[in-house]
Amino acid sequence: MRGKNGFLFCGILRWKYGEMSNYPQIYHAVWIVLGSYVSLKSLSYKVWDTASGPGAGFIPFAAGVIIALSGLYLFITDCSKVQEKKRFWEIQGAWRRILLVLIGFCAIPLFMKSLGFLLISFLVMILLVRAIDRPKWAIAVIMALFSSATIYFVFKYLFEISLPTGILAF
Repeated sequence: MRGKNGFLFCGILRWKYGEMSNYPQIYHAVWIVLGSYVSLKSLSYKVWDTASGPGAGFIPFAAGVIIALSGLYLFITDCSKVQEKKRFWEIQGAWRRILLVLIGFCAIPLFMKSLGFLLISFLVMILLVRAIDRPKWAIAVIMALFSSATIYFVFKYLFEISLPTGILAF
C-alpha cells in the first residue's frame, strides 16, 4: 500500500521507487540493538540487591533499556511520518539549540555544589525544554519542576543517594 509520501512499505529499510529514501530506520534499529546489548551485558553484574538496593549493573541496565525502548519508539513512529529532505544544519535555529543544550549540560557539574542538585536540575530542565521544544513558559516550568522533583525523589528516597543540597539546604 502506497502512502502519500510514496513509500511502498515501512521496515528496517524504506524504499521509494527502488531506491533507499531514508536512513533513520537503520539508525533506530542500531539504537535498539545497542540498548539491548548494554542491558544484556549489564546482567553479568548485580543489578539489584534486596539488602542494599541497586547494584553495579543497575545504571547500565536502566540506560540500556531506555536506549532500546527509545529506539523502538522512534522506529515505530518514524514509519508514519512524512519527512522533509532538509538537513539538520539547514533548519533555522539548529546551532542555537545545540549551543543551549551544551551550555545546560556543562552548567550541571559547574554549579551542582553551589546551587544544589534540585535547583540546578530545575534550571537546566527549563533551559533544555525551552531550547528544544519552545513551549510556553508556564508549561516549561511545570515540566522542569515535575522532572527535577521526580529525579530528586528517586535518587534521594528510593536509591538513598545523598545529593548536593546547595543553597536550598534540604
